[in-house]
Amino acid sequence: MCSPAGHILIGAACWFAFAPRAGLERAPRFAALAATILLANGPDLDYLPGLAVGDLNRWHYQGTHSLFFAVLLALAVAWAFRRRIAPGAAVLPVFLVASLSHLAADLLTMDFSPPPGIPLLWPLSDARFISPVPLFVNFQKATLEQLFTAANLGPLLREILLTAPLAAGLAVATRFRRSRHAA
Repeated sequence: MCSPAGHILIGAACWFAFAPRAGLERAPRFAALAATILLANGPDLDYLPGLAVGDLNRWHYQGTHSLFFAVLLALAVAWAFRRRIAPGAAVLPVFLVASLSHLAADLLTMDFSPPPGIPLLWPLSDARFISPVPLFVNFQKATLEQLFTAANLGPLLREILLTAPLAAGLAVATRFRRSRHAA
C-alpha cells in the first residue's frame, strides 16, 4: 500500500492536472483542494475500525478499495460541494480522478500480505488485482506505532521521490498556464 504521504502528493497532482480545466480555479480553492487530497486517501478509511481494535490491517484492502466505493465516495463529495462551486464547474471528474488515484497507487504497490492485491470489482467479484510491475514498496505495519519505524523510511522516501516531482511539475505547469492566459 502507498502511504498517506504518497496518496496526498498524488491527490495534489490530480488537483493541479485537472482542476483548472474543470473550472475549479474560481471555486473555493482551498476547500476543493482539501477534498481532492482527502479523496485520494478515502479508501484507507478501512483503517479506522482496525485502529479501534489495535490492528491497522485487520480490514484493510477490503471493499473500500473497489471501483464501486471510489465512485460512490466521489459522488458523495461532489454532491456536498454542489452549492459551493462556481456555476459550470465540473467538480465530479476531478474528485473521481482523485478517488481512483488511490486504487491506481495501491495497484502499483508490491503487496506481500495475504491475500495480495485489491478487490477492484467488489461487490461484483472478490477477485483481487495487483500490477506485475510495482512502483511502490509495501509498508510494514500492524499498529500505529509500527508505521513510524526505520523499516518504513525507505518505502516512504521512495514514494516521495516518485510522487513529489509529479505534483510539483503539475503545480508549475498550472501556474505557467495561468500566467499565460492572464497576459
